[in-house]
Amino acid sequence: MASKHAIIVQPIEGIAPDVVANNRLRAVRHLAQFNYEAVKEFSVDNVIADPDLRDGVLHQDLLYLGMLYGRMSMCDAAYFIDGWRDSPICVKQHEIAIIGGLELIYETPVRLLP
Repeated sequence: MASKHAIIVQPIEGIAPDVVANNRLRAVRHLAQFNYEAVKEFSVDNVIADPDLRDGVLHQDLLYLGMLYGRMSMCDAAYFIDGWRDSPICVKQHEIAIIGGLELIYETPVRLLP
């Protein structure tokens, strides 16, 4: 059975790189239990460092978000690590995941009020 693909959505601003890496590893392991494979991550630093990608770009953040949404288009699901609601970019990814019809998976399951 082929695994499904998920993008991991996590806040990174103001969080130590080792904590970000450990959170991602925990998410990858959690997803694997349900036959999901995490898509390869990329960083804004890699996008900004590539002169071919930067050529003519006026708004690097928009370029990054566009590439991120492209990556989401290859996924069956989006996995949201705790703290995502505190990051405007993560909130936007949540909205795009809903619009795109991705399955939403949360590190801590969302409790619905009666």
